[in-house]
Amino acid sequence: MLRQINIFILAAFTIFCNIEVLKSQDTLRFNGMKDFTNFLTRDYIQKYPQVNFFKYKLITATSNIYDYYKGMSNDSTSDALKYMALINDLDNSSFKEEPVINLEYLENKMSSIALESKVPFSLCFVKYHDFNDSAIALNTIDFQNNQYVDNSPVGFFPFKENYLFSSASLNQVFETSAINFKFSDDIIFSNVPKDSLNSIQVDFSDGNGFVPLIRNSSFSINYSTAGTKIIFCKIKYNGVDYFSKSSIIIQSNSNIQINSCPEPQQLVQQPDFGPIAISTSILGPNVDGQYAIWWGSGNTQQKIRKPYIVTAGFNPFEGKKLAGPPIVSFYSFNLLNNIIKVPVAFHWNGATRGYFYETYNGIWNKRFSPGEHCIFGENANPNNYLNRLRDEGYDVIILSFNDGTDKTIDNAALLIELIEQVNTQKFANGS
Repeated sequence: MLRQINIFILAAFTIFCNIEVLKSQDTLRFNGMKDFTNFLTRDYIQKYPQVNFFKYKLITATSNIYDYYKGMSNDSTSDALKYMALINDLDNSSFKEEPVINLEYLENKMSSIALESKVPFSLCFVKYHDFNDSAIALNTIDFQNNQYVDNSPVGFFPFKENYLFSSASLNQVFETSAINFKFSDDIIFSNVPKDSLNSIQVDFSDGNGFVPLIRNSSFSINYSTAGTKIIFCKIKYNGVDYFSKSSIIIQSNSNIQINSCPEPQQLVQQPDFGPIAISTSILGPNVDGQYAIWWGSGNTQQKIRKPYIVTAGFNPFEGKKLAGPPIVSFYSFNLLNNIIKVPVAFHWNGATRGYFYETYNGIWNKRFSPGEHCIFGENANPNNYLNRLRDEGYDVIILSFNDGTDKTIDNAALLIELIEQVNTQKFANGS
């Protein structure tokens, strides 16, 4: 009888700087991601010098940043690290040899502002190009010899213009109720004239609503409560309003009171079995991890019968866990004398990033904020995906990796080891 294992894999792929592309049995070597993407899009770079930022020149392990920050009111929420990653991705997606947006430049400006004991507040407004619908319909886009090739007829322009807008405080976690920001022209990143960005306004969620943001100015923001604060920013360009959101965290101290929203009941589903250490050296060096099991409904013998395996995805700083008490942890790093503090993990009021079971069950969700939980309670997210699987008799097994940013191939080797162990147990159980 065929023993079938249902596998649900959430994997993060990493593209390394030493990239090799096979062409006519030769190996092409590139010095970093930008060199690689310049090769891929060389035909477009040469034909369209008026194009600077190009959406499909960007190759990332995650969704395209041009889809995240469209300047709409419902865009994704940024933060300090996401904003720095955005600047780096924009640099990689530029056709120009000397782009107007550069992460190293941003880091240097952050460092100089930090010497003034101030926190940089930065915004980025970029005009970029995307393939227009007719270019796709006419099949003007081709891929030959490991390069994109433009087959557009003479006089045909295959692109359309769009805009990206994002803003953020360039530090994320604060242990004080008063923050001294600086908004400098040096950290306004744009390929349109800065004077054309009119009516810059920001709502810091401090109770004062939208206030004008004056270029080359310093200002203080005071909070009366702790917790996650969403910063809303809006600008006007060519008569059109564009919006962005970012977040900071105000930690509790003696000067401020905890938000009045009551702490919700813990939703953590502790495993029925485990966590159990697991290891493999099939590829050479040891790859280590843990797995835990949540038994399906009616599994009174607590033996694996109908396994449903979930593998953890990208997990920086190992912020998500299989089990245990809420994690309250922050990570600080020195960036050119600028101490950046970011949360390793989040819970409802700024503590834990959650647990794997709750994440894949649909409770911890980026669209389900602490404030929404206070308003709607646990009924705000009726997904309960893993709970429903267990109701159907599946034994949910979650595999986590000790190195949450390890190579995908190493993680796959550990998954193979787990599948072999599960098959062995199923055979011994007679299922």
